Amino acid sequence: MSDNHPDILLIEDNVAHTELIRRAFKVYPLKMNLTTCHTCEEAQEYLTKHTPDLVLGDINLPDGQCLNLFQTKQRNHKYPILIMTGHGNEDLAVQMMKAGAFDYIVKTESSLLLMPQKVEQALKEWEDLSVRKDTHKALLRAEEQLGVFKNFAEASKQGLGMADLNGYVIYCNETLAKVFMGEKSPEDAIGKHVSIYYEEKIQKRLQDEILPYVIKHGEWTEEIPLLSIDGKLTPAIQSIFLIHDEQGRPAYIANVITDITKQKRQQKELETINVQLEESIEHSNILAEELSIIGHTHNMRVKELNCLYSLSGLFESSDNPLEEIFQKTVDIIPPAFQFPEFTCARLIYDNQYYITKGFIETPWKISSDINCNGLKCGVLELYYLEEWFSTDEGPFSDEEKRLIEEISERLELYIGRRVSESLVKAANDFLQSVLESVTSMIFVLDLEGRFTLVSKACPKITGYEVEALTNKPLSLLFTPDIFQEINKQLAFVQDLGGIITHYETEINRLDGACVSVSINMSPLYENDIIIRIVGTIDDITQRKKLETQLLQSQKLKSIGQLASGIAHEINTPTQYIGDNIAFLNDASKAMDQLLEKYNELLAGCRKDPVYADLIEELEGLRENMNYEYIAAEIPQAIQHTLEGVEHISEIVHAIKEFSHPGTKEKTAIDINRGLESTITVTRNQWKQVADITTDFDDDLPLVECLPGELNQVFLNLIINATDAIAEVVGDGDNGKGTITISTHKHGESVEIRIRDTGPGIPRDIQNKIFDPFFTTKKVGQGTGQGLAIAHSIITDKHNGLLTFETKPGEGSTFIIRLPIKDSGKSAACPDVEKSNTLEQPVIPSSVFDMNEVLPALGGDIETLKGIMDIYLDVLHIDIQELKKGIAHRDLERILQDSIKIKDAAAHIGAKAVQQIAYQMEQTAREGKQELYDHLLKELEQELNRLVGVLDTLD
Repeated sequence: MSDNHPDILLIEDNVAHTELIRRAFKVYPLKMNLTTCHTCEEAQEYLTKHTPDLVLGDINLPDGQCLNLFQTKQRNHKYPILIMTGHGNEDLAVQMMKAGAFDYIVKTESSLLLMPQKVEQALKEWEDLSVRKDTHKALLRAEEQLGVFKNFAEASKQGLGMADLNGYVIYCNETLAKVFMGEKSPEDAIGKHVSIYYEEKIQKRLQDEILPYVIKHGEWTEEIPLLSIDGKLTPAIQSIFLIHDEQGRPAYIANVITDITKQKRQQKELETINVQLEESIEHSNILAEELSIIGHTHNMRVKELNCLYSLSGLFESSDNPLEEIFQKTVDIIPPAFQFPEFTCARLIYDNQYYITKGFIETPWKISSDINCNGLKCGVLELYYLEEWFSTDEGPFSDEEKRLIEEISERLELYIGRRVSESLVKAANDFLQSVLESVTSMIFVLDLEGRFTLVSKACPKITGYEVEALTNKPLSLLFTPDIFQEINKQLAFVQDLGGIITHYETEINRLDGACVSVSINMSPLYENDIIIRIVGTIDDITQRKKLETQLLQSQKLKSIGQLASGIAHEINTPTQYIGDNIAFLNDASKAMDQLLEKYNELLAGCRKDPVYADLIEELEGLRENMNYEYIAAEIPQAIQHTLEGVEHISEIVHAIKEFSHPGTKEKTAIDINRGLESTITVTRNQWKQVADITTDFDDDLPLVECLPGELNQVFLNLIINATDAIAEVVGDGDNGKGTITISTHKHGESVEIRIRDTGPGIPRDIQNKIFDPFFTTKKVGQGTGQGLAIAHSIITDKHNGLLTFETKPGEGSTFIIRLPIKDSGKSAACPDVEKSNTLEQPVIPSSVFDMNEVLPALGGDIETLKGIMDIYLDVLHIDIQELKKGIAHRDLERILQDSIKIKDAAAHIGAKAVQQIAYQMEQTAREGKQELYDHLLKELEQELNRLVGVLDTLD
């Protein structure tokens, strides 16, 4: 729109008409930019470069019809199209509207001069229509399409139902179930085959003719009676249509059923009246007056039935726009009344008016409301243009009043059906758009593990097109080894109804590339029976790369912090190696001199035995050079040199082991050796502020793990312990602290403890220390990633447990528990599936089930007794002291004891003890003394019960 003036394109080959229109626009108050074209070719060239606000075109042009320019866009153009014609033919006007015209104008001299007014009115109507469309679309999106459809369907007077392609009912509303099928409720019909609700002759037609036609052509409408389970036959008009899935494949069969019992009864009445009329004609002339009355009644009844049947045909077979249906409806009504030439009708729906030609409001009116879902949504009105009082009842007879009510009811049914169809389509479109917009690959598997539905994200993640993967097995995406594990997850979902979340694995793309993915799967139920498995696959290759980069950056950062210390450590042995070598060099020169003189003496003695002076000189030289000291120190110097070289070798070897790149596969390693390497490379960090003592289990088995990443965890924990001790001892001038590192076997797990004598962890941050980016260090000194990464490595990648014990002022102990064999179960509780959330207690399915625990131990009661002896000792921690209550003891001790009790209870399956301990922890944090005392009594009772169980094993 130029300069806020509408741009109007005029396409007219008649020069005189063009000039009249141009002059009319020139003098019109609302300024409009008028561009004229005389042929379709000129108009096409203009439209490729400009977008007008309105097109005003003659229907026929020298090189074609105006509307041919817009055929491909049909009704989706962004501007209205007004077609001018020299003929007032109404059928021609309808054809033009169907072809995409917004309106048509019959060309007369006056209409050409009034063209600006018509254009302005059309622009306003177009703008109002656009606003209404946008508002309507927004309303549809906001109304939760599926919920609205369900509410409407249940309230509808029509039968609405859906079946799968095999003919089994998957949905029906109350009307269909009770009125047509004879069932007590919709649930009674679900799962039954639709054929049982039809006569035998219809069943064959349904199977051989109707359903194949619907699947091929999309819809079928016909009068087909329904047979209820109690044998009642209900005549009905059935509209059967096909619903497609997201890939455009046939998915479901939907049916809209209208009861035509009343219409059939009316038809029968009409036939009866015709028979009566024929019989009356044969009577004598004495009955002439009665015959006249009967004829009038017959005529009115015929007109009424013709009207209703015309409406039935219009409603049941037309998919035209509602506006067109409503207009035809009001046009059908007047001929059914006593005085058609003096009758006019109006239908008001959605604030739109549909009227008969020559409509005028008069005092002589009847009306009937149109309701949708119990609410008034429109009204049907009928007016007489003059007062015709044929009876005392007024200008309208009782039959006419009943007729308009009948028409309103049929309009309600028709509107309901159209709304239902539009809602179903909107719901399908909405679901389709959701599936297409989600970046995750959404899939549905049948119970044989084959894809029945795959979203549009499939090619991007797997390399397979949607069609290529549909009906193919899930195993196609995995190597046989990996699919064995995937199959276990499928069995967990399919057989036990479990839910798999964030299961990380690898798939093989069609192009051979290996892609890291995260898989979620959950069961899909129907009548409490699992019928499908739905899930998503996300490409996490980039995330894995970023995690690796972050881990390597942490390792490089740690190595960078150690670089200067390592240089110093290497420099020290190198220095005393150099000093010893210098000493050996000087000593070697002196020895050379001595040996030279000894050689001279030996030579002289051989010539002449009298060389007393030379012998005396040699003895003095030997004494002056301290020969005995040199002879003693040379071996020591050599030994020191060897030790220095060995020290350098140890440091270099430790650095090499620690900085070795991580592997993707877990390997069995010696945990003790990994700890020794980490202690060596961190020596410069801790040697000034702490001493490290180790208590390694020499019989510790090899552990399956990721060596590089586990070394990173050891490094982070040792450096954190060093930093904690430094907060207490400073730079070491006031004494050193102690870091104690121990290892031992713990059942089927290995436990590593790293204890420091630092200040301990404050209570208010204990639940945050494993959070990413949380740090108590100054800005620039810590990233807050060390413990978060360590926690992720231990719990997520090793199925282990990383936790801590702490006491303010006494220090902290970080505890790592790793399974010896990677079984996919948590090291904290081998018989309980892994949980990544430390805050949520692991609660077994029973309080204490001997039948559940014993099989896990191979039926060994003595082993069970040993386990219970150990953990009952923990469960009895300070019971008497606990009874003193919160006011008489340290709150931190209570919380720590509760954590120990929960951990111990998890091992022996004592759900009640664990739950009570968890509640005690929460109660202690909130300071609720009375509730805490109550829980304490329950805890003691449960402990005594467990002791009783132990005693029964004897």
